[in-house]
Parts: sequence; structure tokens; C-alpha cells
Amino acid sequence: QLARRGEVDRVYLATPSQLLLRDGAKTLAINAQGFKDTVVWNIGAEKAGTLNDLGAGEWQRYLCIESALIGRPIKLDAKCSWTAGVSYTVA
Repeated sequence: QLARRGEVDRVYLATPSQLLLRDGAKTLAINAQGFKDTVVWNIGAEKAGTLNDLGAGEWQRYLCIESALIGRPIKLDAKCSWTAGVSYTVA
């Protein structure tokens, strides 16, 4: 469980394939396939003005959750492929 207050930029290694974002009565299920880690960030009040597409005070209403491979990145040989994906479901 994570409570956000101000700027945050964190890497979580070996996270579950399903994460739940709860905001009051709303829940967003994030299902990652092929990703083992998660990055959570919010720019915070001090840096919010550096983003052109973020209006005044909007930093308080978002949290970016990115599926990632940071702890053990995938290394592909030539002509190889790798498949991963993320689905989002409002519950």
C-alpha cells in the first residue's frame, strides 16, 4: 500500500502481476504480463510547472504507474522478439 504526498519517484522490484489502484469507491486493476517491476511517480507541486500539459493543481489528481523491467532487464539477441503487455480494468 502506498499513500502519495507530494513528489514521488520510486521503483518497486518483483511486484505482483496485478496491482490495484484505489481512489475512494473506484478501483483500477492493472494487469501486467512480462513485466516484473513497477515504477510509481508524481511530479509534485514544485516541478509541476515544468510540464506544459499539466494545469494548475493537477499534479494532486494523478499518479503514474508504469510496468517495467528494471531489476532484471531482458536482453535480446539479433532477430529475437519479446512480448509483454498491460491491461487496465475499472472495477
